[in-house]
Amino acid sequence: FGILRWSFSFVAFPFAVVFLFRFSHALLVMWRWSRVLLSKQFFDPKDVVESWASGSGPGGQAINRSWCKITLKHVPTGTLVRCEETRSPEQNKKKAYKLLNEKLDLLYNGENSKIALREAAKVQAKQAVQERNLLSAAAKQLYESGAMPKTPEEQARAVVELKDKLAE
Repeated sequence: FGILRWSFSFVAFPFAVVFLFRFSHALLVMWRWSRVLLSKQFFDPKDVVESWASGSGPGGQAINRSWCKITLKHVPTGTLVRCEETRSPEQNKKKAYKLLNEKLDLLYNGENSKIALREAAKVQAKQAVQERNLLSAAAKQLYESGAMPKTPEEQARAVVELKDKLAE
């Protein structure tokens, strides 16, 4: 019985490894496709013209002799994107397509594009910080002057009134 058990485990072990590898690979493939499907593409790859050129800038001969600069042109809109951030042509191509997608998103969706929404969120966060700083300054000024009311409702009202005066 012991021999059968060990022989079975030796036979079953490779199948288990193959199953785990295939299962994890399937999960990885599903995750990658979900990322691709969730990011909306605003162009047909057939409408994009790629052109490559040698790089320029810092890096000397290593960058100058490699064809790592990519220029993408979206023919229907005439939108141009250039990228030579790295020495790797593959990475530059990925970044250029991402930039082209963002530009076309901004062109087609305007204020509802990802870039515009991200910038609006930054502006709102900055305004919230300024508002909080004004409230803090008003509360500090009331406290230091000794004019802070006793009840929380009156304190809040007095701080907001002083904040409005400071904002003007």
